Amino acid sequence: MTPPRESPVSARVREQRARHLRRSPVYRVAVAVAGFVVLAAGIAMLVLPGPGVLVCGIGLGLLALEFRWSERLLIRVTDKSAAVLERLRRKG
Repeated sequence: MTPPRESPVSARVREQRARHLRRSPVYRVAVAVAGFVVLAAGIAMLVLPGPGVLVCGIGLGLLALEFRWSERLLIRVTDKSAAVLERLRRKG
């Protein structure tokens, strides 16, 4: 049995994470704080005017550089989004 193929998004996230982990601790903390701020803003925009889903994705992308839970969530969200877009293309 062959292992499941890695999606292009997950491969890119893993590459960027490997580069990010070699950076200075100060830079890594700044990226993590920025990720949480952007994610919080995106969550707020889900009920307020603004592109909440997009901003949440950007926040998850920043957090995925530092935290595995965010990496897994980002990959799951992008895979599901790609599947939904594919279904919409086939219908329309």
